[in-house]
Amino acid sequence: MRCFILILAGLVLFYFPVSAQKKNANFLLTDATELKETTKFDEFGDISEKEFAPKLKKYFEVLKQNKKLRGVVIFYNSFNHNLFRQTEHFEQIKIRSYFEYLTCRSYESPRITIIKGGFFDKMLTELWLVPTDAKLPEPKNSDYKPPQNLKYQLELLKTEGFDFSEAKLKKGEDSEENEEVSEKDYYFDEILSDVLSKDESWHGVLIFYADDTEFDINIIREKIIKFLKEQKTDLNRLKIIYGGYRKNSEIESWLVPNNGFEPEAMPQEKIEVEN
Repeated sequence: MRCFILILAGLVLFYFPVSAQKKNANFLLTDATELKETTKFDEFGDISEKEFAPKLKKYFEVLKQNKKLRGVVIFYNSFNHNLFRQTEHFEQIKIRSYFEYLTCRSYESPRITIIKGGFFDKMLTELWLVPTDAKLPEPKNSDYKPPQNLKYQLELLKTEGFDFSEAKLKKGEDSEENEEVSEKDYYFDEILSDVLSKDESWHGVLIFYADDTEFDINIIREKIIKFLKEQKTDLNRLKIIYGGYRKNSEIESWLVPNNGFEPEAMPQEKIEVEN
C-alpha cells in the first residue's frame, strides 16, 4: 500500500495537450530496442484482472529490458458508466489494480507515467512506449466531464481504525499473529455515527474487504455491529456489505445523502502468484 501511495502521488497526471507520433504495435518484444518514435504497445477495455494482468506483465518486461524506453499508460473512463463509476474513487481503485504489475514489482526507479485521459463511450486503457527525447502520446479529445456535485451525493469518510486480526482463522498452533497491533481508536464508527446524527435523511454504507480463506467474515461483521452499537448508531440507516477479496483487508465507510447514489463493492481478483 505504501508503495502505491508514493508512486501514485508522483505519477498520476491529468490531461494535458501534447503532440506525439502514433504507430501500430504489431511487433515482437525484440523490436522495442529499435523504436525511434512513440508507439502504442497494447490497449484493452473493461476486462478482468486475470485478462489484463498478462498484458501489463509483458509491458513491464519490455520496459525492464529496454532502459531507454519509458512507459505511459492512458486511462479513459466511460461516460456510460453509472455515477459511482464516474467518481475519482473508482478511477483510483482501477489504477491501483494496475500497479501490482507495473511498478511495485520492481525496486528500480519507476519509468511509468499514468495519465487520466478523460471520458469516452467505453472504458479504455492504452499502453505506450516512449523512446528518449520522443514526445508523450496525446490523449484523445473529450468534452465530457462528470457532474460537479458528485461529492455531495456520495462521500467516502475516514476508514482507519479497524483491527481485522481477531477474525483471523486459526490453522494450527503456528498460525498465531506476530504482528504488533497498536492502540486503536475506532474512527470508522465514531465518524459515521456523528455524521448520521446530523441529518435523518442520510444513511451509511460500510463495505469491508478481506480474504475469506484467512478471515472469518461473520466475526468481522459482528465486530462492526458491536462498535456501531456502542456509538448508538441507528443500524436501520446502515448497510453492512462484505465486498469480497482484497489483498490488504480494509473497510470503507460511505455517507449517502438524501437523493444520493449507492457505492459499489470493488473487490480484487485473487490471482495465483507465479513461482
